[in-house]
Amino acid sequence: MVMNKCQYIGADNTQPSCKCDAVIGRNYCEEHAAIIYQKGSSLRKRHKDVKKVDSIRLIESLMNEAIAELEEEGFDCYNKALEL
Repeated sequence: MVMNKCQYIGADNTQPSCKCDAVIGRNYCEEHAAIIYQKGSSLRKRHKDVKKVDSIRLIESLMNEAIAELEEEGFDCYNKALEL
C-alpha cells in the first residue's frame, strides 16, 4: 500500500511543505488534518452566507418598494433610465 504525502501548503508557500505521510483517506497528516478539517468551520461559513443573502434580499425588497412608489406617482422608472 502506497502512502501519500501531506498536501498542506501553509501560509507562505505555493507547494506542499509538509513531508509527513497523510492519514489514510485524507490528503493531510494528522497534525494538518486537524487544521484543515476544523469541526463547525463550514457551518460558520454557511451562517455568514445566509446573513449576506438576507441582507441582499432586504435591499432588493426596499428597491422594489421605492420603484413601485415612484411608478404610482407617475414616474416611468425604466424608460427614464434608458433615456439618460
